[in-house]
Amino acid sequence: MLGYVDALHAVDAAMRAAIPSLERLADVLGLVRSHQIINRSGRVGTYSYSVHGAGCRFVSDDGIEVDVDFAPDGSEIFDLWRLR
Repeated sequence: MLGYVDALHAVDAAMRAAIPSLERLADVLGLVRSHQIINRSGRVGTYSYSVHGAGCRFVSDDGIEVDVDFAPDGSEIFDLWRLR
């Protein structure tokens, strides 16, 4: 679980460095839905991403995968399925 949390923090830092207007990782959903800056899937920095429903799947260049959903308040939600 700590590995997932560390990977999630790394994704957050990399995405905010690549998109300075991003205040929190959950803002990726809003950018995609408003058709601003990024598409539903693509690459940002060292990560490929794919927005789905209430969340996003990120894969780093070295293969580390992070799939996360976001609550209405922007907090990250994950479950045991995502940790497998």
